[in-house]
Amino acid sequence: MTKKELMIKAHKMTKEIKAQYPTVDYKFQLGLCLAYLQEGGNEMVELKGSEKQVAWANNIREVVMSGVNALLAERQQAHEERGKKRTLRMLEEAKAAKEKLENEESAKYYIDNFAYALKKMNDYKLESELSKVNLDLVIGYAVKETLGL
Repeated sequence: MTKKELMIKAHKMTKEIKAQYPTVDYKFQLGLCLAYLQEGGNEMVELKGSEKQVAWANNIREVVMSGVNALLAERQQAHEERGKKRTLRMLEEAKAAKEKLENEESAKYYIDNFAYALKKMNDYKLESELSKVNLDLVIGYAVKETLGL
């Protein structure tokens, strides 16, 4: 990928994140997106399992990753605002969770650990509406608890 293509893709990602989280600083987020793309971070491993397991796990993974991405954005913003050791540790934990989930090859892992995310979607939507918190962030916190972070 050329530098121009990399910048275009990073700006596109940053605009999407900024639209979803208006309080995120654009320049800071652009830097994170650039670093992410330069590391080749847009690729997740292909899941292994039966055709049915892989299809189901891909649906689960989509929901889980949207939650983890929302949690990561929230942690980035918190660290940017406060700059404390605790917020840095929380940010690093979120990054580690994202990396672990992106590199997980087993469809069974997603099904065993996160199938509840699809089953409890209505509960998450209700919690999101009542607490005025983004649905993806509610899912992200549920994933965080499952991973023990």
